[in-house]
Amino acid sequence: MVYRIFPAFLKTFITSSFLIGLVPAAYGTAKALALPLGYLSDRIGHQKAVTLAFGALILTTLGLSFANGIVWYILFFFIVGLISNFFYSSISALVGRSAKATQSFFRMESAYQLGLFLGPIIGGIIAFQYSMTLAIQVWVLLAVIGFVASSRFLRYPVERRTSSLKLLEVLRNRPRKILAPLLSSGFVTGFLLAGMDLAIPLYAVSLGYNLVEVGSLLGFAALINVAGSYTLSARIQRRSYRTGILIAFFFCGLSFFSLLFVTDLVLLIIAAGLFSIGRTSALNVGRGLLVTTVTERNRATTLSLLESTESVGRIAGPLLIGLLIDATTFAAVFQLLLGIVIVATIGVVVFGKTISSAAR
Repeated sequence: MVYRIFPAFLKTFITSSFLIGLVPAAYGTAKALALPLGYLSDRIGHQKAVTLAFGALILTTLGLSFANGIVWYILFFFIVGLISNFFYSSISALVGRSAKATQSFFRMESAYQLGLFLGPIIGGIIAFQYSMTLAIQVWVLLAVIGFVASSRFLRYPVERRTSSLKLLEVLRNRPRKILAPLLSSGFVTGFLLAGMDLAIPLYAVSLGYNLVEVGSLLGFAALINVAGSYTLSARIQRRSYRTGILIAFFFCGLSFFSLLFVTDLVLLIIAAGLFSIGRTSALNVGRGLLVTTVTERNRATTLSLLESTESVGRIAGPLLIGLLIDATTFAAVFQLLLGIVIVATIGVVVFGKTISSAAR
């Protein structure tokens, strides 16, 4: 609810974009440590892991609401990132049981993005009118209500034929089945996401928009993602991993190209929404490929490996982008992100033929 507007909040009393970037970098650093938590989820059971992780996440977020100062923000975002690994790898392993895994991941992401639509708007209004502390506490309350209301949907029967191969066997015999989604759906999209999470709110602030307007920008961009992801999910489900990734990178590239020219709030919303569609598509296509590649007993471990790889990009993203914002211009930042998408697209075109499995 407040994560997306946090850079804009920090900008009200911290001038250095690099220093602000340390907060999302701490979150990304924690998520890079996802692998042991995914392994733990596979051992204790995904259902139990979801409940334990959610409880820990609520308690930690409450602690964040009382944090004061950049050091405390960095610490709490690190802890929140660590626990969210446990939660997301566990719930993704449950969703991966579906007969149409990629489409189910898209729908899960649509629900998540719907929260991102309401969250930044509500959080931005509360933080602007009252305080960030109250915004975080309202976030916690809504999260508890939502979790309790949706808990009956968290039991997924096994509906699909699963692979009999363990993760290490796949890495040994068919490494590209794992390495391709780790690089394109993981590292590249993680870098782009972290860069955008820092650049978009700071760019909006530099244009004179306040916290409410920044929250609206991020919220309505998430709503565009909900509509776009829901529309694309069934279509990408039927296509290959390579095609799905190329579609995803097309939306990301179109977003960065647009940002070189737009300053109007509505156009910023559209550009940010296009990126969100692309990033969501890339991540879920990767998830869909991975859950068909390994046995169910290794599913959370494998998905957490994707989270870890994505998080390496999420660590590098805000640090590099923060330095670039301080040293150059936002146009240079968006040009860099566009260049990364172009290089990644060329890589998928050249090497993606070796991944013959469908994204489904």
